[in-house]
Amino acid sequence: MVWAAVLLLATPGAATAPCPAPVLTFAPPLDAPMVVQRRIERELADGLFVHESSYRLTFSRAGRGYRLHWQQLQERSDGPPALLRLLELQERSVAGESFDVTLDESGAVLGISESPESAGRLAAAIGRLRADPALDARPAAQRAQIHALLDRLAALPPAERLELQRARLERPVMLAGRPCTSGQVEAAGGTIYRVLRESGDALQLSATHESVREGTSGLAVTDAITLSRTTGLVTRFDRHTVTTVAGTARHARESFRLESMPDAR
Repeated sequence: MVWAAVLLLATPGAATAPCPAPVLTFAPPLDAPMVVQRRIERELADGLFVHESSYRLTFSRAGRGYRLHWQQLQERSDGPPALLRLLELQERSVAGESFDVTLDESGAVLGISESPESAGRLAAAIGRLRADPALDARPAAQRAQIHALLDRLAALPPAERLELQRARLERPVMLAGRPCTSGQVEAAGGTIYRVLRESGDALQLSATHESVREGTSGLAVTDAITLSRTTGLVTRFDRHTVTTVAGTARHARESFRLESMPDAR
């Protein structure tokens, strides 16, 4: 919903390779933390918004399955000055936040939990936005729509609030333990990824999706993934999204890199 508010402000076949195994491996590293580098780019009418963040990821045993702990390390944003604080809300609302993801033995997500401070952190971020001069400077109709969206966001129960973070938190294990048949892997969300090739430990996959809304409006999404055959973790994820509204195309990119943490203790 935060990005719906942003849009109110900003909008005027490769061959398939064989499967490496019937079921993809899941064997996360338990002896060392990892680091995720994430970058978001969104093309807006007023300029380009960029958000970069990094997270420390730690896997540990939890019964027969695993626990994945996320802890934000750093973040920064850049974008059109008049919109920057509005655009940052979704990312800044979880600045310094930690999350725990519970997984079964195959890597399937069983549950996600947030820290006790999460609700207060989001409320503070929304409060800062409501009082921001950048919002006051927008036309009255836009202000009313954005305030209504923020009211809904502030009233979300914890389970729905976590849904705003789910895609990011599930990204490293999105293909772990998934069946592979006829050179294709279906993610838990239903997206079909084609196996393109193997290179050492790396498995390259891709997926595309297009939808037409009405007239000259539509959505096109292209994903490129690198998967570790040893751990079953996504080590590279690149998504390019093109949203077309009334014939005007806006591009967005998300990149995700998962690596061993330097100098881990």
